[in-house]
Amino acid sequence: MKNVLCLFLLIFSVQNLIAQDCYNVFFDEGVQAYDALDFENAIRQFNAAKVCDDKPNNNEVDEWIVKTQSGYIDAIRAARDEALLLKVEALALRSFVKGQEREFKRFYKEAIDEYSSAVEMIPVDTLFREQRAQLAMSLEVKEYEMAKEDLTFLIENGNPNKRSGYEDNLAYVLEQMNDFNGALVAQRMAERTASVEQKTFYNSKVAILEDKRSKQISGVFSENPTESKAKNSFIKIKNETGYQECKLRIKFIAGGKTLTIGRDGQIKLDKLPVGTYQYEITGKVHCSGQTTWPAIGKGTISIRSNSVYYLYWELTKYNKCEMRVENF
Repeated sequence: MKNVLCLFLLIFSVQNLIAQDCYNVFFDEGVQAYDALDFENAIRQFNAAKVCDDKPNNNEVDEWIVKTQSGYIDAIRAARDEALLLKVEALALRSFVKGQEREFKRFYKEAIDEYSSAVEMIPVDTLFREQRAQLAMSLEVKEYEMAKEDLTFLIENGNPNKRSGYEDNLAYVLEQMNDFNGALVAQRMAERTASVEQKTFYNSKVAILEDKRSKQISGVFSENPTESKAKNSFIKIKNETGYQECKLRIKFIAGGKTLTIGRDGQIKLDKLPVGTYQYEITGKVHCSGQTTWPAIGKGTISIRSNSVYYLYWELTKYNKCEMRVENF
């Protein structure tokens, strides 16, 4: 009988001890679960602590429940945001890959559109910017404003080891836009950041741009009547489209003169004095079995006597005939 009584008193003491520590046990479990970001378990532990008889009057359990609920909501939002970001990254990468496929097949307009979609979704991705800039500045596309935007971004945020290349490309783009001053600034920046092997090459580009800028400022890109007329100089036509039996009805405008293709299929330059001019080409081109395409072209030509030039033309993504003149 005495042993039974002792056992009863022991059980009663343990239960009483557990009852006295009820709040602390559950509250501490809740805090540990919260620290482990196990918010559901933390809320269960705090709710259990609320009903403990030994809960102190100045307890913090309600504050911790609110805090845990807020953390639970924040965790859900963070998970949702992460899932959304992964989805955007996947869509952007898919557009980028599509762009590469279109570019490989020479569907340049579609390629630019896909690259642009990727850039819009993730504007800070340097790979997307690089690929779009390279295509935008190409002769097939000539989207120079787009290329300028991407290259400017890459100079500021891209790989520092590629900076001189970005600056060199920007100089080319600005030159094509007839912004010789901006091109010169970009080319000088490229020269400063270039490797020893590249500096000589970039230095020669700087000299060319300085000459073009000085001519632009002084107005040399116009006819100079004091110069002698160009003799035995003409432009030959080069067809790079692959179409046959093509007729070009175009005007070559330079130095205030409008020149056309003669019966011999050439544009004679003997009406222009020797000098450097900005030229413009307008008109139409029609090939056998094809529609009629508008002809466009702009550039700079340095005319000398006894010189042969070639007018190259090709069909662009916008179904226009892009034309340019180069010295033979």
